[in-house]
Amino acid sequence: MRLPTSAMRTVFNVAVTSCALIGLVLLPPRLVARQTSDTAIAGQVTLPGGLQGIPDVQVTMFGPMEGQAKAAIASFPLMAAEISEKLSIPHQDVTTGPDGRFQFRNLVPGLYSVMARRPGYVGPPVPDTPATSVLVTATVTVAAGKPSDVLMFMVPGPERPRPGTGTAN
Repeated sequence: MRLPTSAMRTVFNVAVTSCALIGLVLLPPRLVARQTSDTAIAGQVTLPGGLQGIPDVQVTMFGPMEGQAKAAIASFPLMAAEISEKLSIPHQDVTTGPDGRFQFRNLVPGLYSVMARRPGYVGPPVPDTPATSVLVTATVTVAAGKPSDVLMFMVPGPERPRPGTGTAN
């Protein structure tokens, strides 16, 4: 007796799905990307030297980055928001506490971009160049079950006028 084509497809789809699910259950835990509370990015935004944390800094994490996003972020780290939006990369926002600390928890392993911004602060100057960037960025690789630490520096600086308004951000 021969099964109709539609019945054969259904049996095939159920068999493939069952095998895939059984395979996931039998994989060793280290081979499965897992979110744990220990898989995190923990950081602090401070004045240069790391002795004084900066409160109320808007910190945005983009990622995990893969494929085109990974290459684009490596080349253009200050464009993380635009790249993430264009490629539909997830992001999260937090604000630093009174000591300048922030944390993103329950992450899957991978490459992340972290961007910090606060009105009245800029990135520290590069030798022979004034401090002008209103964004500070870092690229962080997160491993399973391990917190990744990041230290970001900012300095007080001029606020830039919003285009067309003549007032500061």
